[in-house]
Amino acid sequence: MLDGLDAVHWAGLKHAHGDATDVPGQLRDLRSLDPEARRQARWALHSNIFHQGLRFEATAPAVPFLLELLADPATPERAELIDLLVTIAIGYSELWLPDGLSIQELSPGPARAAYDEVRKGLPLFRALAAESDEALRTAAAYSLAWFPDDAAGSVPVLAEVAAVSRAEGEGAAATALVALGLLGVAPDGDALGDARPLVRLGAAIAAVRVAGHDVGRDAVEELLVWSRTMTYPDQRFPFLGGDTGGYAGLALRQVGPRHEEITFTGLLDRLPDVRGGGALQVVTEALCLAFPDGPAPDDAAFDRLDARQRALVRALADSPETWQVDGRDFGNLSRLVGYYRLPTDNQTMREYAGLSAR
Repeated sequence: MLDGLDAVHWAGLKHAHGDATDVPGQLRDLRSLDPEARRQARWALHSNIFHQGLRFEATAPAVPFLLELLADPATPERAELIDLLVTIAIGYSELWLPDGLSIQELSPGPARAAYDEVRKGLPLFRALAAESDEALRTAAAYSLAWFPDDAAGSVPVLAEVAAVSRAEGEGAAATALVALGLLGVAPDGDALGDARPLVRLGAAIAAVRVAGHDVGRDAVEELLVWSRTMTYPDQRFPFLGGDTGGYAGLALRQVGPRHEEITFTGLLDRLPDVRGGGALQVVTEALCLAFPDGPAPDDAAFDRLDARQRALVRALADSPETWQVDGRDFGNLSRLVGYYRLPTDNQTMREYAGLSAR
């Protein structure tokens, strides 16, 4: 195991914090019997060969050893290794969603070299997608979403994961459906009617990704449910770090004018009930629909706004708790609304809309 690791001239390779002489020890620690040592090793590799979205000279040379570790069933926590490999390959997934990865837009140099090295692991990822372990199967399905040039070999594997996992676990099924959508394959007709919510979400995301403006209303309504619900990271759903509501909101951007009104109305209906991150997501999508050309003009009076913009202002004015988190003003939401040159607190918004004080 890890034969050839010491033959690499790590001292001559750079990572985020200097020369890469510490990488061999970190790779070996991924096989440690001590869970904390393994966790520290993954954290260190995330910090040095991948750092703040960047890849380095030492990144691509480390990948073959990570793949070797992944291929051995005796290696602990293999799902976490897949996550590390995907991060090395693509950087932050939110940069590519909801449309999927564009190889042409990958930065040249170390980032592209790292992607190409991880791509060599596709046969292994496909094999691991058939494993019985739910977390490993989910992680493997997730990895296949990011290699569009190799879709022909991955689509049958993902279709099998989606079909088999429906009887076993919704995380792998939902992940496989999203991955299929990112590779250009629509879900089958039954997926949107699945009894499990996460599977329906995966199907709706895939349907919108493939059909775009022509997607059916059932997919749009499913996305609306998720986008306007306060959610916490779902460890079964690896996209966007488990931010299911956030991904649903991103997907809604793809539905086009045919479904804009139902999308906008649904967002406003949910606005009084969301808080924190959920509020931020709902308000972001509503603002994008209400102000498609960007912020309002400076000092724009309420009566100079169009009907949709006035409806959003009134909804924000009538939703005082949406502006707060744990009883305090939510600064991120205030800054977001302020970007559109609208009042940045609830009371001022009420005054702007001509409503009486509460």
